[in-house]
Amino acid sequence: MQVGYLGPLEVRDGERLVVVPGARLQQLLIALALEPGRWVSAGTLADAVWGDELPADPANSLQSLVSRLRRTLGRPELVQQSAAGYRLAIEPDDVDAVRLERLVAESRQLQARGETAAARTVLQEAAGLWRGAPLLDGDSPEAAGRRAALNDLRLEVVLEQAGLLVREGRPAEAVPLLEELTAAAPLREDIAGALIDALAAAGRPAEALAAYERVRTTLADSLGTDPSPALRGRHLELLRDADRPAEVQTNLRAAVTSFVGREDDVAAVQQRLAASRLVTVVGAGGSGKTRLVSEVAARLVDTGTPPLPDGVWLVELASVTEPTAVAQAVLDGLGTRDIVIPDPVGEYQQRRAARQRLLERLRQAECLLVVDNCEHLVDAVAEVVAELLGRCPGVRVLATSREPLAIEGETLYPLGPLAVPAEGIVPAEAAANPAVRLLLDRARAVDPDVVLDDAVVEIVRRLDGLPLAIELAAARLRVYSPAEVAERLADRFRLLTGGRRTATPRHRTLRAVVEWSWDLLTPLEREVAEHFSLFATGATEEAVAAVTPSWIAGTADEELADVLHALVDKSLLTATRTPDGTRFRMLETLREYGGERLAEQGLITAARTAHARWFADLVRAQDQRLRGPEQLDALRVLDTERDDVLAALRFVGDAGDAVAAVDLAVHLGWYWLLRESGQDATRWTSFALAVPGAREAPGGVLAEALQTVLGFAIGTETTDLREAQRELVELAGRLEADSHAGAKVLTPLLLFMGEEREAAGVALERVLGDPDPWVRAAGRLAQLAYAENDGDVDLMRQHGDEAVVEWEALGDRWGLAAMLSTRGQVRTLDGDLLGAAEDYERAQECIRQLGGNYSDDVMVTMRLAELRLRAADPAGAREYLEVLRGQRTFGAGKPLQQIFIAAIEAGIAVAEGDDAGVAGAYEALRELLCTLGTPSLMTAHSGAIGHAIAAELAVKLGRIDRAGEHVREGYAQALLTNDKPILAAVGTAVAAWALARGRARDAAVLHGASTRLRGSDDTTSPSVMQLVTELRAELGEEYEVAYAEGMALDADAATARIDPEAVQAVAVAD
Repeated sequence: MQVGYLGPLEVRDGERLVVVPGARLQQLLIALALEPGRWVSAGTLADAVWGDELPADPANSLQSLVSRLRRTLGRPELVQQSAAGYRLAIEPDDVDAVRLERLVAESRQLQARGETAAARTVLQEAAGLWRGAPLLDGDSPEAAGRRAALNDLRLEVVLEQAGLLVREGRPAEAVPLLEELTAAAPLREDIAGALIDALAAAGRPAEALAAYERVRTTLADSLGTDPSPALRGRHLELLRDADRPAEVQTNLRAAVTSFVGREDDVAAVQQRLAASRLVTVVGAGGSGKTRLVSEVAARLVDTGTPPLPDGVWLVELASVTEPTAVAQAVLDGLGTRDIVIPDPVGEYQQRRAARQRLLERLRQAECLLVVDNCEHLVDAVAEVVAELLGRCPGVRVLATSREPLAIEGETLYPLGPLAVPAEGIVPAEAAANPAVRLLLDRARAVDPDVVLDDAVVEIVRRLDGLPLAIELAAARLRVYSPAEVAERLADRFRLLTGGRRTATPRHRTLRAVVEWSWDLLTPLEREVAEHFSLFATGATEEAVAAVTPSWIAGTADEELADVLHALVDKSLLTATRTPDGTRFRMLETLREYGGERLAEQGLITAARTAHARWFADLVRAQDQRLRGPEQLDALRVLDTERDDVLAALRFVGDAGDAVAAVDLAVHLGWYWLLRESGQDATRWTSFALAVPGAREAPGGVLAEALQTVLGFAIGTETTDLREAQRELVELAGRLEADSHAGAKVLTPLLLFMGEEREAAGVALERVLGDPDPWVRAAGRLAQLAYAENDGDVDLMRQHGDEAVVEWEALGDRWGLAAMLSTRGQVRTLDGDLLGAAEDYERAQECIRQLGGNYSDDVMVTMRLAELRLRAADPAGAREYLEVLRGQRTFGAGKPLQQIFIAAIEAGIAVAEGDDAGVAGAYEALRELLCTLGTPSLMTAHSGAIGHAIAAELAVKLGRIDRAGEHVREGYAQALLTNDKPILAAVGTAVAAWALARGRARDAAVLHGASTRLRGSDDTTSPSVMQLVTELRAELGEEYEVAYAEGMALDADAATARIDPEAVQAVAVAD
């Protein structure tokens, strides 16, 4: 539960908006929310609610108001009572104003530690909490004081945001913020002073002087006072600055192309440079290091902040080949015309003299050296820079390198590629992406007609957002279309050549950039880098060791951790801390080059074999963890390694290794099920089974079973139902010999789907007696699922609690979610709506922890919406409806989701007496049903439910003939499912149709038969309640007799009795 009063009062329970009606109820909630989690005395609350107009009995009146608040919130446990008073049992961060205060304090701590970027992020979050004027409805002095304090705090937030922007060298961005504050608080000298400083830092001194004059006039007119000494001092400093020369000396070249996509990096480097005298930007070749530091340096020249009276100087080392020439290169960058003296002494003395001249030149200087491309001379550069920093206290250095200088006082700024659009994003949504912007900017320089399309997005994504590669690709768009360039990226090193003639040779082609990096590696580093290229999504140290020959053979003379660290330092790898340890990653361009090297050396097959072996072992280990308390960790590992696992499966399959291919597919089966990856499952099990000998390999039958079951889940069409059922039974017979946990559970399921109920029962008994507790729990879940299908609610009641406890003990969220949903259905039928809601909410929490299970999430949301309708709460149902609309599903679950949406819409319209809404929902549902096509074993569930709902709506609308069409089609599809609750739903619709046709007694019998099929009364269902009410009114005591007649039927007779054709025949006979 979250409470917000930084603006109009807003209360949210998860995704549900809670409306709190009435001023006094709102004031009570706000009074509690001022101290979340703390006890507030009854007297304090009464004063907050009634002020001076206390009721005759404040205690009872307050208790009554608290009860109303509990009902309104829908969660009574949140408002607690004790001798100390009352408290709102939520976390402090759940109240926006309390969270605002916490964020402001956190930001100030970060600022005190010099972490200005993090502080600005926290302040942005704080500012985003503000939705408008707070506590508008409170007219007490306390509310007014609190309102004033919050408004002051908002001003402080914006003031501090502006101050951080100025400190980061972005004063122009701070000016609008401060101008707005000045208008809101014209007498605040601290705000006026901040505006003056920002304008001065932005190079707008005249405006800064004008701002001072405005505040001076305002103070004089309003208060009759002068500005404070501090503000007058700033004014004097501005006047002095006007007489100082502003131009900073530099040898930086003017940029000839726009600077795109690195604004955050500029700010971050500026921040580090303000706090450290040596900042090294490290990154892979072609990542844009030179362009970034040039932009940072240029902005320092433009703003003069910090002051650098002795200039900003670029030192280019790309053409320097000798380590001893570094000092002279720095002198050349500075310009040494006034101090260069010809020296006839030997080379060593010349170099030493160069260093001495450099130290003498810079000893008293205040300047910035931009030292570019240090990696090939890193030791020599480190030595010169260390001496400069130690002996020239006014010198700052901004360097670029593919590895750190590794000297004292160095601050690193790792520069990655530009961010690329996420998978699945449409081109229009990618327009603001920095990599896309860069490609379009450079491409339109050679062809103004280039447009943003899918190919453009694909290009930047496949090039990892690497700026040099993107610029080389853009140059190719002068001749080729984006689609042609994207297609040719399969051989990117041949395509991406022909860079700018003015660029250094190693920056003119993509291959030259990568080769430059590779040539700087030691032999062992090169071996690791080349074998690392096997990993599609990165790897852990253990995985790298498993594929690299020197570590497989145990002949490496270095620790792998040290080699990986060196490759990170040299920008060939990046390292990320994850819950499973440090993970390394290589850019796709570097991976392709490494793969080429492996192929050239004849090592690729052995390397891929080792890669496949590692991932086969990993998948087997994670498959075991998927069925227990480590389930979430295993899912995370398999999600992370998915692309590499599938690459391994592809390799062993293409190599003809049927045993390895089937083994991988089988041990991925439960992962695919938990992730509802039916498409992956059918595709890759088909691939594995297509390898010669796969069906005879160990696990081959289980792979077939997985392919079949998960194929049904994605809506695979079955043209011949009987033949499909025969195949399911035959497959179950062959599967019985497999000892895998999945095989044990699938065997009775296949028999059940094949309508071999007796054989399914025998197989299920074996599962229930299995020594593996997970298999037993899964068997119990299957048993109760079959019971639900058969309308055996008594069995579900008998074992439901026990099964929940079993899954809780196992720590398996999938099984627990499924079992809670099953028990929720029983509680719903029993009229325990609160208990059902609790089960469904717990189930949904488990499902969402799993991070997948889209259809299960949809089903639970639908049931929660239905509970709201049963509880006569259409507003609550509408909130769940909105959630339902935004949820994802696929395959056979998609039409069912759309039917649920139409059903809930209709239920809300019925509850609110909205006839037009009912008609609209009916037409939408009818149109949807027309698109379902020929029913199959899986889609028949959706069709039967949809037609049953449509029939009831048609009856409400008086369209009796249409209702007859729906019940006939719904009954036919329900028979295909052989699902008793679905037959019962159709039977209830048939009863409503019969009643509308004047056959009240038949309708009562049909209702009894439907109850028999369902296995229980359903006394809270709105449609059932209305049907029973109308039947009792029509039949009187005869209702009970007719109802009992239907209840007395066995399942087969009840199924036959609800046949609409049978109802029609009886009507004709009468």
